[in-house]
Amino acid sequence: MISGYPLETARSPGFNLPPVPVQVLVSGRSNLNAETLNAHEIGYRARWHENLFFDLAFFYNEYKHLIGGEAHDLIFIEDQDNPYYIQPAFSLGAVSARSHGVEVAGSWQAQPNWKLHLAYTYLRLDIRLPPSEQRVLIQFLDTEAPKHQISLRSSTNIAANYELDLWLRYVDALSNVAQDPSIEKISVSPYVTLDARLAWRHPRKNLELALVGQNLLNRRHAEFAGYDFFEVLTTEVPRRVYGKVTWRF
Repeated sequence: MISGYPLETARSPGFNLPPVPVQVLVSGRSNLNAETLNAHEIGYRARWHENLFFDLAFFYNEYKHLIGGEAHDLIFIEDQDNPYYIQPAFSLGAVSARSHGVEVAGSWQAQPNWKLHLAYTYLRLDIRLPPSEQRVLIQFLDTEAPKHQISLRSSTNIAANYELDLWLRYVDALSNVAQDPSIEKISVSPYVTLDARLAWRHPRKNLELALVGQNLLNRRHAEFAGYDFFEVLTTEVPRRVYGKVTWRF
């Protein structure tokens, strides 16, 4: 089967700010337009065999009127007990972007009790900032989305009421490239990680017990690069193991 379609969507203007060590004063503008997306996708989907399924999709997206901001100079407030800074920022709806890429997925019923899922994604972003004498702030950068992602999942019924799920995945590097050359570049290295789940289904009616492990290959790893202007701290996701009880009624 071959499919293709265009899509147009809109999002109302908004500007979200994370907590910061200075007071940020954001002023809106009455002439902001709704963010728009023109999305184009063409794909191919087929069942090559009763046990083998394949899905391929190419996409190209155009974004207009993306909401950003203009950061003006800091203002120092001389308070005798608690001096602080005010960061003035003004909404800006003139950021545009394009993205294109490909998604490939397949599943294989290798055995009656064993199924494999493989997926690959390539993504390329191109964000265009409007000319401005002030520093332009945006909610994301070209390099804050991984170009390559690979996922392999295995689902096995190892016994009548026992399931073993494994999820191996690779995520490409990220880098938050500061727009101000004086600010240090923050990056996240590519990583490979593994999740696992062992479940005992129906030890009692409608009851399931499971042991889950996440990020098992490393003690911890980073998945996000902090935003250079707001100085969001880059944290790492730790390895963890936990039990889960599910009761359906």
